[in-house]
Amino acid sequence: MVLTSCSSGIIVRTDFDKSVEIHRRTNYDWLPKKEIESRNSPLLYNELNDKRIKTAVDAGLSQKGYVIDIGEPEFLIHYHITIEERAQAVETESYGYSYGPFWRNNQTDVRRYKEGTLILDFMDATNCQLIWRGWAVSILDEDRLVSEELINEAVISILERFPVSAEHEIKNF
Repeated sequence: MVLTSCSSGIIVRTDFDKSVEIHRRTNYDWLPKKEIESRNSPLLYNELNDKRIKTAVDAGLSQKGYVIDIGEPEFLIHYHITIEERAQAVETESYGYSYGPFWRNNQTDVRRYKEGTLILDFMDATNCQLIWRGWAVSILDEDRLVSEELINEAVISILERFPVSAEHEIKNF
């Protein structure tokens, strides 16, 4: 839940199985709820965030021509959320200039921040093998670690890289 937009520092990456033509699959379902990482932080894994993520993903996939099919899905979706404490050392010069190596009185400041990641996994429905993964990473605002807005922006950013359904392209051709 992480993430805002490209202009605010979101980083999106994807990886996929090149032997699978995911765009040829037209329908999906969510991995059963018991499989979701409920053992993890209840601040991240709760009914509200579950609904937010699923609603955003469903809307994004619908725009790309994919349909939910509870009976016979061709792929399953699962998500992961992580928030990690990070630190970055920043060296600063006193007064903005240097007197040379003997007179330097540089300070090292440590900047602490939280980095959030939302991962969307797309798995083959027959064997649960991972076929496509997208993830978004960003520095989180201390006041709003988890929000509907951040979730929506992260999902949109990830799904921009997900292929459009071949069936959808044929209909719109």
